[in-house]
Amino acid sequence: EVLARHGSKGTKDTPLEHHLYVVSYEAAGEIVRLTTPGFSHSCSMSQNFDMFVSHYSSVSTPPCVHVYKLSGPDDDPLHKQPRFWASMMEAASCPPDYVPPEIFHFHTRSDVRLYGMIYKPHALQPGKKHPTVLFVYGGP
Repeated sequence: EVLARHGSKGTKDTPLEHHLYVVSYEAAGEIVRLTTPGFSHSCSMSQNFDMFVSHYSSVSTPPCVHVYKLSGPDDDPLHKQPRFWASMMEAASCPPDYVPPEIFHFHTRSDVRLYGMIYKPHALQPGKKHPTVLFVYGGP
């Protein structure tokens, strides 16, 4: 059984989110997500693989940190369920004037799907030019 990320970015479901998965050597094709969809998670497992810490957020939810305990049959890792155990940091609320970024995608000439985000100014006036910052992430 594998209860931690190894050699993978944890993006099986979508390239826009990172998750923690469990895989069994006996059923190698079956991969079970342990973290909640809609967020990007950065997880750390306990040494005996019975708990994990998830530091997670989304474009509309500020970061928070929760600890989960894995419960279920020891002989069946694919059916272990994460149960909320403790909060180390709760998400603060977004400011009232916060507008989340717009997520978009496009296909390159090679038919590769690329994603991006647009953060629009608070005082956006359609048709008016606004200063623009372009940040290219060429990471792994």
